[in-house]
Amino acid sequence: MGDSSSSSSSSSAPLPGVASGRVRWAVNSSTWQPAHGAGGAEFRFLLALVPETEERAAVERFVFFEDQKRALLSRLLCRRACAAVLGLRSFQALEICRTKGRKPFLKSPRPLLLPDLANFNFNVSHEGDWVVLASEPLCVCGVDVAAPAAARSASHGASPVDLRDFEEQLAEEEWEQVRLAAAGEADSALSTGGYGTFQRFWSAKEAFVKARGDGLGFEPLSRASFRFQPSDGSDPLASPKARSYVASVRVDGNPAVRWRFFQHQLGEGHWVTVSRGPSSDVVDHIGEFANTFVRPTSSFSPEEWEGELACESPHFDELSVASLVPEDAISDFLLVTTCHAVDPES
Repeated sequence: MGDSSSSSSSSSAPLPGVASGRVRWAVNSSTWQPAHGAGGAEFRFLLALVPETEERAAVERFVFFEDQKRALLSRLLCRRACAAVLGLRSFQALEICRTKGRKPFLKSPRPLLLPDLANFNFNVSHEGDWVVLASEPLCVCGVDVAAPAAARSASHGASPVDLRDFEEQLAEEEWEQVRLAAAGEADSALSTGGYGTFQRFWSAKEAFVKARGDGLGFEPLSRASFRFQPSDGSDPLASPKARSYVASVRVDGNPAVRWRFFQHQLGEGHWVTVSRGPSSDVVDHIGEFANTFVRPTSSFSPEEWEGELACESPHFDELSVASLVPEDAISDFLLVTTCHAVDPES
């Protein structure tokens, strides 16, 4: 993941970002190859760590094993982050629910004794090689990782990405940037440069609607128009792909000044975006997620809110799969993975 990332290999090592509530974790699902696949002891052990029957069933409903891996890792990331922030050694006490739009959130226990983490919430995303989680202590959080065209096309034999299929999803000024990046390539709708620029806009839009919680209910995505600029801490001499970026958004032509976006490249050709926004923009028809915000954005002065938006967004730390195992189960997990486990059906 480059010089900006670090790696954690076991549950006993301190996990980055926990104290501040600004967790940025990434797991490379493509390099994790549990023995005997979905039926092997390692995968079954990890699946059993997810307490909710319906969540385990959701993992197993995926047809392809690569999708099962991503789904399981995303659920483990959620629970490991919540347990770490709360100081819990097990996942059993966690009640993680979903909004009507399927956004996961920590319902209980809440970090009530930690006022700096009063609104702790998180979001997960997976595509291509990476499964990622981002969390925020006070702002609403969204995250999206977008894979390069080659990784998307390689997934289950999918057809190459044709940008013409997404005509209504980008604003005209965003398409101008895509066309500029694709200039000189034979077919701008299938170009590498054009797709890379499209990929960045798409990731930002997904991080926006995932933070809000309405997902597909926000349409067309061209309603949200993004503008990027290099972040203050970014090396001006670095290549564009090595820089970090900050973005602002206009929604239906109006500046959404209470939102901020942070983007950088992850691994080989993936772009990841983290969004921060106000609790007042949350779309939660049931209301349980919105009720977890002890400090609504309306309680902040404009200066206080701008200070939250301006806080540094850490780069992502790469974690091993073992790092996602809760402390009370790590010894058993290491025993499973070090023993020559056999397929239970063999």
